[in-house]
Amino acid sequence: MKEFLTLLVPAVLLLVVAVVLMGVKVFFVKGGRFPVSHVDGNPELARRGIRCAHHEDRVSAPRYPSAAAKAGPSASENSSQNENI
Repeated sequence: MKEFLTLLVPAVLLLVVAVVLMGVKVFFVKGGRFPVSHVDGNPELARRGIRCAHHEDRVSAPRYPSAAAKAGPSASENSSQNENI
């Protein structure tokens, strides 16, 4: 048990020090926040017209896909595929 505690105490202290050092700006500066690391929060990428991939997918996808696209290939397409076999 003593060996476990000699390992656990320094590990917990190291984690506490790491969290405090990463959050110095957040904890000690009034109005401090963690920096935005997402693509949409980067002004340089916005200036260049680069957007998040999820946003690009939403913009380029059709809003209401046609019923034919949902149903799959038609019967005539299936028969032509069978003739080629």
